[in-house]
Amino acid sequence: MNISPSFSPHNDVLNANPSTPSEKLSLIEELKRRGRVSVSTKRYPDAKSLYTKAIETLTTLVEKSEESESEKHKKDLAILYSNRSLCNLQMNQSSDSYDDATHATCNDPNYVKGFWRLGQACMAMKKTEEALIAYEKALGLDGESKAFKKECDKVKKQLEKERQDEIERKEK
Repeated sequence: MNISPSFSPHNDVLNANPSTPSEKLSLIEELKRRGRVSVSTKRYPDAKSLYTKAIETLTTLVEKSEESESEKHKKDLAILYSNRSLCNLQMNQSSDSYDDATHATCNDPNYVKGFWRLGQACMAMKKTEEALIAYEKALGLDGESKAFKKECDKVKKQLEKERQDEIERKEK
């Protein structure tokens, strides 16, 4: 399957079709490595393509794995979806970012960063109440995080402002 019709320095891995579980795991590791490099250099479209291929490949392993192995793969899927959520958010594709963050939290309901990404996507979509729920869930998973506390406070202030604005609109 050809993910990118144009030239990409990643065509070798994007067009790879491994057949054995070990070949698939090796490919996934290489896709993740290249995805991290692409994110660190702000090449988000490349990173998104790499994470998409990794998600597709890992999904085939989840479907065919024993339960214990499947759980590990789901945790890995959560990370991949979270990473792709970041790429989507950076490319102003907030709806796709939201979908990926939701997939991340469904694959691993204890993955803090998944809820962080979900909160970010919600804020980008102006879903302030839902963002607060996501950030509070992240804070519940990592109560020591000053960043989560700060973000919750920021969202609460935004929510209060939105409510005040709504009251003022109704009074006019």
